[in-house]
Amino acid sequence: MFTNREYPAAFMLKHMTKDLKLSNEEIENRKLSLPLIEDTTRSYSEALEEGYGEQDMSAIFEILSKKND
Repeated sequence: MFTNREYPAAFMLKHMTKDLKLSNEEIENRKLSLPLIEDTTRSYSEALEEGYGEQDMSAIFEILSKKND
């Protein structure tokens, strides 16, 4: 599957993005700084905007690989 760049949904990227955004809200409420969570949320949000929301969260690979080209 992954070698063909197919990502059948076990846990959809849109749900992971929602959970990450909730985490960021709590981080802000507690006045914390967790850059890894913030960066991860940005990447997942970008993937969601590019149409990967219905695919498995492992589709984040597509966004990360573009950043490393």
